[in-house]
Amino acid sequence: MQVTVDDLLSQIDKLQLMPAKELSAMKGRWFRPGRQEVDDATRFCEWLRVNDYMTEFVISVLARGKADWLLLNQYRLTDLLRAGALAGDYLAIDPLDRVLRLQIVSHSAGQGPDWYEKFRLVVQRLMNVHHPGVARVVDLGQARGVDYVVSEFVDGESLEEVLKKRGKLTWALAARIFAIVFDALGALHQNGVGAGEVSGEHLIFASADKSTGSKTVRLVNAGFPRQFFDSSALGIGERLDEGPRRATAASAIGVLDEAPRPEEDIFRLGGLLYRSITGHEAPSAGRAGRGGSSVRQAVPEIPSMLADLLDSLIDSVPANRPKSAAGVAKSLRVLLKSEEEASLARVEEKVIVPVPSHGPGPAATAEGPGQGVADVSSEAVEPPVALEDWRQTVGIEGEPEINKLFRLVMRYEGSDLHLAAGLPPMARIRNVIRHLSPNPIDYEALERLVQPILTERSRLLLEEEGGADFAHRIGQGEGRFRVNLFKQRGQLGVVARRVNTKVPTFEQLHLPPVMEKLCLYDQGLVILAGVTGSGKSTTLAAMLDYINQRQQVHILTVEDPIEYLFTSKRAVINQREVGIDVSDWSVALKHAVRQDPDVILVGEMRDRETFEAGLNAAETGHLVFCTIHASTAPSTIGRILDLFPADMHQAMRQSLAFNLKAIICQKLLPSIRPGAQRVPANEIMIVNPTIRELLIKAEDKKLPDAIRIGYIEGMVDFNESLRQLVARGDVDEAAAVEVAPNPDALKMALKGIKVSQPGIL
Repeated sequence: MQVTVDDLLSQIDKLQLMPAKELSAMKGRWFRPGRQEVDDATRFCEWLRVNDYMTEFVISVLARGKADWLLLNQYRLTDLLRAGALAGDYLAIDPLDRVLRLQIVSHSAGQGPDWYEKFRLVVQRLMNVHHPGVARVVDLGQARGVDYVVSEFVDGESLEEVLKKRGKLTWALAARIFAIVFDALGALHQNGVGAGEVSGEHLIFASADKSTGSKTVRLVNAGFPRQFFDSSALGIGERLDEGPRRATAASAIGVLDEAPRPEEDIFRLGGLLYRSITGHEAPSAGRAGRGGSSVRQAVPEIPSMLADLLDSLIDSVPANRPKSAAGVAKSLRVLLKSEEEASLARVEEKVIVPVPSHGPGPAATAEGPGQGVADVSSEAVEPPVALEDWRQTVGIEGEPEINKLFRLVMRYEGSDLHLAAGLPPMARIRNVIRHLSPNPIDYEALERLVQPILTERSRLLLEEEGGADFAHRIGQGEGRFRVNLFKQRGQLGVVARRVNTKVPTFEQLHLPPVMEKLCLYDQGLVILAGVTGSGKSTTLAAMLDYINQRQQVHILTVEDPIEYLFTSKRAVINQREVGIDVSDWSVALKHAVRQDPDVILVGEMRDRETFEAGLNAAETGHLVFCTIHASTAPSTIGRILDLFPADMHQAMRQSLAFNLKAIICQKLLPSIRPGAQRVPANEIMIVNPTIRELLIKAEDKKLPDAIRIGYIEGMVDFNESLRQLVARGDVDEAAAVEVAPNPDALKMALKGIKVSQPGIL
């Protein structure tokens, strides 16, 4: 039966292929008075195509009367992927309008219930892989007798395309890329899954930060060979790839029966790394014929450590290859870190000044000053060597003298500046306190340094309350510091935290992907918890900027002081500073709901009045972000209740149960990853029906169990977050165990031993 225009419109409406408002507008444009071809289905399809109402794929399916195939359970197919490792798969949209990739399981590969059971088990293992370098597998479904696998769609350029254009990569760039790739491979192996077919087409450079154009590498189509999937199974579209993809039943079952062979996956990736660095295929014989390293011959500047590692990766004898992909990733990171530290040491050699000698001592011998063996005792410890004497640096005319110290912190990429009367100025650099001068600053000198950057309000607060917080800008937006001025032992003290002028992204902060989901709520309360200095403000800034780049909303922040300065992109952003733009927190929040905000940031929930105002904003339909001092996500509930009298606790529990959306608790750990000084460990509790019921019933002790069983929803506890950081090579095992809430359980998890946890029922 021929498809009519009414048939097409009926299918579009029934399958909700476009919003009702847009469908109504489209009908009005087509059925305009005087149009002659209103009943011509062919013309109507062409009109839809020309005006970009739908993709050519969807239009062709509708015209063939195959609209029922467009929906597979909750997924709506939108188009075919056209090239590379994804050729012939379908693009799909889920109910949350996320773009996904849908692969149809080939009938020629699947042979009977035994095969499908094995296939299902492997897919479930893949769904348990949560690694930023692997495209997530999110579902295994069946509709109208068709089996399909749904995974995250990664849009970007493949490594194969990059190599075809550039020929090869620098060894440093290749090492950084493959540190992520081998780490991702280790995550697959840890979950009992092989890599499948790994080639340059399966490594996709996806955007990590659209504003800067930075990229990260993702592994797609992991776990299975392409022969397991065949998009022609639906019968609506021709196969777009040319290579053979069908498999015999015996070979298909054989692949599923085999345990992962890490050494083979490592060998294939090693060959790809070799090609990326040299521009040539890896030699077929082991260790470059034993006559020398072919990679060092092709790239003489390559470090010997990397050359030796590459030789072992492409060795033709499996026993000579590394046994662990995670170990290879760690070796690459150690290489990059050692090269980075060697480069830093070469720079520091130019600026280090020796501590002046205070007279002859044990170190001054007949061999010459400093050439003998020093007698270091607890009575006379030599003071630390300063990076540079800040007094000798040249200041900028018109700037306060203290800016010399701030600029030194920026030059050495430090995080904090510490000033105290009677001590030399110090800075935290790479998580270590370093001196910026061999000489101490006396009280009068410190007071002279601080006075030019103080406002009248800060002076009054310092006198009346003994401390003041304010922001200080360097130059014309070159840098920004959050300054805390306080009195200690009757004298001044200053701690200034460097705030990046550019808001970092989730990827740059190494935050879990679920953080994006937490920015998509229309209303409710999202709390970021942690101790002082745990990076709460930076994480909140990244969340607000994520919304700023994607949603046309009004964002209002109330801060003391303002730390990150935002530039309005798609959103309109207004930032109010307590003490400058508004008298106090309660007044700011009282007025906030009258200023038409969609998103409100409250810098810190300091007292009952502030929290009540923030909660009231969430109840009236706003999305509210705030911070609070707490050590874990479950203990945050108790911290909030402590702000209120006991007779209000049950009412507050009811309010939290229905307005709280999530609690993110964060700790910062020193990183062993090159280029990152510190990385966050996150505990994430998302309020689902189970957690809502526990909150109402005051069963807070069961919240940690609810977080553990909510892993599939994106929840994670501190122990699991720390395990992932160690497994990815981000932090040292000893550092993770030191901050773990349950060190013994973490040690066992790092050894691959899963400890059964008590249930919550």
